[in-house]
Amino acid sequence: MAAFYHRLAKYRVPISLVFGIFYLFISRLAIPYLSLALPFIIMGEALRLWASGYLRKGVKLTTSGPYGFLRHPLYLGNLLLGLGFILLAWHYLLLILFIALFIPLYFSTIKTEEEIMIKLFDQQYRHYQKNVHLLFPRFLPFKGEREKFKWSLVRKNREYRSLLGIGVVIAIQFLKAYFLK
Repeated sequence: MAAFYHRLAKYRVPISLVFGIFYLFISRLAIPYLSLALPFIIMGEALRLWASGYLRKGVKLTTSGPYGFLRHPLYLGNLLLGLGFILLAWHYLLLILFIALFIPLYFSTIKTEEEIMIKLFDQQYRHYQKNVHLLFPRFLPFKGEREKFKWSLVRKNREYRSLLGIGVVIAIQFLKAYFLK
């Protein structure tokens, strides 16, 4: 079963890209729901940016910033972004597919990443794991090492790709709404 989770985690990005193309193909901008969708999109990307400014993949256990409140802020950010874009299109099939893909893809990714974190940081990560929830924030931050947010880490973690993708999808939605009335 572990091999299945590892394979599924490995293909998370290509599967997400195929879903994104499908999304762009069948979705239409639902202007009445724009004010409902944008807060999810903004919160999702803000959380991703915040997390990216602290994350030192494979080098150090990150417990500062949003990682002091939840173990996987990037994935919660992705969930919020996905829900925001589903609201933007207001399409039931997209919602069903998003949920059907998100749960197994991210469950397998989290399981795989947590195995890696235990190998890298062993007891330190196990202690963090016991005290900080996967995706639901704590009220008070975990008492770990405190780091400062760094824009250089945002660049290193290539969060600009997410920002660019969001801009492209929103632009395409508006162009489709204008030209495909």
